[in-house]
Amino acid sequence: MAIARESITAEKGTDDTEFPDTVVAREEVPIGRIKNALNTLFPVLNQPPSARERFPLRRRQSITDELPWVEYLPDVQQIAFADDKTVMACYDLTPVATEGRALPMLRRIVQDIVPLIAMSAEVMLINYTLTDITKKLAGRTRPLAYNADFSLEEKESASVRRSFFSGHTSHTAALSFMMAKVMTDYHPHANKGFKIGIWSFAAAVPAITGYLRVRAGKHFPTDTITGYIAGGLVGILVPQFHKKRKDKKIKVSPSVGWNQAAVRVQF
Repeated sequence: MAIARESITAEKGTDDTEFPDTVVAREEVPIGRIKNALNTLFPVLNQPPSARERFPLRRRQSITDELPWVEYLPDVQQIAFADDKTVMACYDLTPVATEGRALPMLRRIVQDIVPLIAMSAEVMLINYTLTDITKKLAGRTRPLAYNADFSLEEKESASVRRSFFSGHTSHTAALSFMMAKVMTDYHPHANKGFKIGIWSFAAAVPAITGYLRVRAGKHFPTDTITGYIAGGLVGILVPQFHKKRKDKKIKVSPSVGWNQAAVRVQF
């Protein structure tokens, strides 16, 4: 398609006036050249409509649309209401980055909750059995029996000959060291400070318990030291036995009956 354009340079009249010969030039102008010229002069006309123009955004309805507010006070970040008394405070919420856990690790923790609870009960049963058997076999008298500050009733109680070894210290040591053992096994690549802190806390709790038991006149120092060692060994060895190994399988199962207790270790 083309447009005809005439260019007349002179015209010869009908009178006697002399004019140059009439020259008529006829030129074919393509329509594409006109479009290109318009696009060059007005580039906006050639751009397609944006996504915002094709899909105009609709503001979501806010709770402020339902409130009788009249003005927002930016200095104090408050919204004043029509009753001239009520104000609503506005705050900027800033997200805080937190340490995340991978989904496989979270699944592992959830799956291990029941075994961890069962292992805790197993540690307590084994430690109780070991402590109770030792107390009955040793029959050591508590130091309060030699202290005049205690009453005769306390000196003649049934537990006065159950001093060796300290049950409070052994139970505390068993749970504390089991917790430290499990946490370090779950986080083998943790930094050195984390491991030192966990084991220091696990060691301090039963030590404080043993010290208080000696101060209270319930045990001799050797009672609490032995209970500390026995409970710590139980708290560490039981989780170690339960670790999954390809070559070895060790099962530790305690059993408590009427006036009797036993521990079975299966290799």
